[in-house]
Amino acid sequence: MPQPLPHAPAINVHARLRWRVRPASVPAFWRNISGASGFVSYRQRRDWRLVLSACDIPHRLSQFNSRECLYVPPLLERVALRELTAFDEERHRPAPPPPVIHAHWKLAGCFLLPLLVWHGMRMGWWPVPDWLPAPRLWLPAGALDTLQVRLHGQWYRVITALTLHADAAHLFGNLAFGALFLALLARSAGIGRALWLTLAGGILGNCLAVALRRQPVESIGFSTALFACIGALSGLMALRHAGRREM
Repeated sequence: MPQPLPHAPAINVHARLRWRVRPASVPAFWRNISGASGFVSYRQRRDWRLVLSACDIPHRLSQFNSRECLYVPPLLERVALRELTAFDEERHRPAPPPPVIHAHWKLAGCFLLPLLVWHGMRMGWWPVPDWLPAPRLWLPAGALDTLQVRLHGQWYRVITALTLHADAAHLFGNLAFGALFLALLARSAGIGRALWLTLAGGILGNCLAVALRRQPVESIGFSTALFACIGALSGLMALRHAGRREM
């Protein structure tokens, strides 16, 4: 007598369909990089899509069974995961400490006032003390003349030339920009370092003009020191930015 076949275990067809069925809008071979449970927040979905778009990686967002998943081509799966991992690590990196602001940096521009006093005496705005030579002699005696420096060794001109200006427009232009950039440099490096870097850079610039310029050159003004101040400020900002990138 034939024996009845044992009953087969019940199969949850819907569960199998939920496991195997993929969204119709996603190619069958694309990979899900957002995990089995999908995105956990709107911010994560937004940021990941922005990263993939910035990296020019094709992707497609699909909602299936109340889950939102992100799919990419299989050949780009490893690249996409590497970019997203680097983004998440950078986002959770602790913020660098704020830059140190030195005290009294706003007073740095006051150290340029002797230039105004010196120019005023040379122009006759106020009387000149008796122990100083006649103002008409200051310009020919203190201007940077590369020929006089080379032939007669008058290296003091690389310093005195910084204190002389052609007219009031020349003076006040250097005072305005000098006070601005000197204060910014003092804010980051301190007043003492800012003044030293500015003056040393101006003197070095005049020395290089004597050494490198073959033709005779005459120059006056604080502009050389002002350019040195801007260069020091730019270098300091570049070093600080590089340090933040390495953190």
